Amino acid sequence: MGLYGNLRDFFVYLDDDGSITGFCAMHIFWENLAEVRSLYVIEEYRRSGIGRDLVEACISEAITLDLLRIFTLTYQTEFFESVGFVVADKSGLPEKIWSDCINCPKYPDFCDEVAMIIEP
Repeated sequence: MGLYGNLRDFFVYLDDDGSITGFCAMHIFWENLAEVRSLYVIEEYRRSGIGRDLVEACISEAITLDLLRIFTLTYQTEFFESVGFVVADKSGLPEKIWSDCINCPKYPDFCDEVAMIIEP
């Protein structure tokens, strides 16, 4: 698990002067599963396509690595639906639950994030 969990880093989006305007990470859970997480775009740059570009970069990288199940836990379901994700049952993501969620004070009864998945 250590190798898979630490292989992937952040994608960073820079504006014309080299300032960071957004970033996103793709965390590899296992040989066939990755998570898009830590997506953030500076407020003044939102709705400009940066978030989409960052998520699509993660998806492209996952495909290159033959990771054909990509998920996210989010509050931004409309955005992720626009990129191709669909709502999924969290119980179908045991790798995430037992590695990260189990340590969250909101787990299991108060988690309000929505699990979404894409299988390109």
